[in-house]
Amino acid sequence: MASLGLVGIIFIQFLGLVLPNFLVLAQWNTDTGMEQAKGVATGTGGPDVKVFSVLDFGAKADGTTPNAINFIRAFKEACNYPGKAMMVIPEGEFVLGSALFSGPCSNVAPLMVSFSGTLLPQANTKTAEDADWLTFQSIDGLIVSGKGTVNGQGEKTWKPECENCPRAPASLKFIKVNNTIISGINSVNAKGFHFMISVSDNICVGSLGHYDSEADVFGITVKNCTLRNTDNGARIKSYKNNNPSRAAGITFENLVMDHVKNPIIIDQEYGQVGSSESSKVSIEDVHFTNIKGTSISKVAVDLLCSSANPCKGVTLTDIDLKFEGTEKPAVPFSSNCTNVKVVYAGIQNPPPCPP
Repeated sequence: MASLGLVGIIFIQFLGLVLPNFLVLAQWNTDTGMEQAKGVATGTGGPDVKVFSVLDFGAKADGTTPNAINFIRAFKEACNYPGKAMMVIPEGEFVLGSALFSGPCSNVAPLMVSFSGTLLPQANTKTAEDADWLTFQSIDGLIVSGKGTVNGQGEKTWKPECENCPRAPASLKFIKVNNTIISGINSVNAKGFHFMISVSDNICVGSLGHYDSEADVFGITVKNCTLRNTDNGARIKSYKNNNPSRAAGITFENLVMDHVKNPIIIDQEYGQVGSSESSKVSIEDVHFTNIKGTSISKVAVDLLCSSANPCKGVTLTDIDLKFEGTEKPAVPFSSNCTNVKVVYAGIQNPPPCPP
């Protein structure tokens, strides 16, 4: 089950997930892309960019009219435009059922999405209940940038965790989407996952060691994010099974935790409760830097690595978390480290693990 509550995404840049025979987008440069994302956020892609506003395709920002087909039509026109293209979601409240924004696209990459409005789910539709909500698929070169909000209204449907429950819909799903920047977007009260990413390069990642022949993951940066009332903050997890892979070069930087259950966590015993298997995923070169805020758990830093593959090269720098939970005060605010040696620098609250 995904974390509940609110996640404010200030900037997420995911670099990695190596795919075999992958053809890199010509002249793709992350720094250039981030500069471009600043313009996309304000709807200024440049004089040679064709703008496709969802309003021009009949979308209504009235908080009640279903708009999925209007959004899909705007996306398709931008996707198939022979030059530079920008899909614009202006301010206002737009109601959408499940929507698939699918390529491949023929525009001059990257396809730009300027996102300023608030998206709300369409209620009482079978499609919305059985599928993820908003899916981007088979796109090479994508910038989604702005101050918009994706509000899954999950508080209306959340249920206690249970075994064999169907997975609740993700708010935003990215599959087979390469060379992507997501900047400035807020995800609020997702029904399931806030962001779900798979089979992509230069965007994302999670649930390592679940399938046979998984590609390695490397070069992940998550920074300038605020997480409120979520289960997990800066998290890496891998399954307890026999599927080997490698995750390396992962940085969590400048994060604010607001009443988060697990602010900093590596969990290599995910899934298969009671299994004697150890995770075969190698986790190396992981950095948690300048992470502040509040934890509702007494163990705010929980690094549970594999006995078969202990974590290597883990650093914690300037960690300043405070306990604001309901556990008995006699239990110390602390860190847990299993099968890992951590290098510390700067402020450390909670205190470091014993050597």
